[in-house]
Amino acid sequence: MITERFPCPSRKLRCVWILVAVTGVVSSSAYEWPVRPRIGQHIITATLGEYRSEAGSTPAHFHNGVDIGRAGVSVYPIEPGVAHVDGAQHGVNIGHFRYYHLDGIPPGIDGTHVETVTSIGTSQTHLHLGECDVVFIAGGPGLPPGGHWLNPLREGGLTPFNDFAQPIIHEARVYRQGTTTQLQGDSLVHLHGPVDVWVNARDPRTSTTGQGAGGCCGAYRVVG
Repeated sequence: MITERFPCPSRKLRCVWILVAVTGVVSSSAYEWPVRPRIGQHIITATLGEYRSEAGSTPAHFHNGVDIGRAGVSVYPIEPGVAHVDGAQHGVNIGHFRYYHLDGIPPGIDGTHVETVTSIGTSQTHLHLGECDVVFIAGGPGLPPGGHWLNPLREGGLTPFNDFAQPIIHEARVYRQGTTTQLQGDSLVHLHGPVDVWVNARDPRTSTTGQGAGGCCGAYRVVG
């Protein structure tokens, strides 16, 4: 079962969901970090599915990757592949991965094959890392046709990564699916049929780096 977490108002919850893939992983083995040390754990400052409020010209959205809290360091591809540069977003898509918030993207790299030892730029205040279950075929912020975002922090993703902090659950509710009818009392004891589960929780995500990501939370739907 996936813990469900909602930081946004209920009016948002009724209309927007994000499903985090934790099964059906494309990669058969874990992969190294895109910054050095490649086999050392780094600070994660944001995770997949966090709700982001509207800011200026950027509409409200769910975060589609993880943020690695390393500024001004060289970034390397996790897997080799053709580089697709997104100049507007200061990013590069390579293979199944997206690397955003980069400075110094090498001139002429767009459309060329790059290896995992080739630096594709330097991180700005942090590095945004996104992972898709199909290969990127172009630059830009969208997904490839038929693609879905994966969680880089899943088992079989970024390695090493250990998080020892337990989520803090503030409140849990159960609704008849697709309605605002909250189930209580005997209805919960004899629960049956399709339901929506709403949980207000916070995950400090304190890892072996001794760092957390503040109060950022995501919205997840229970799938099992």
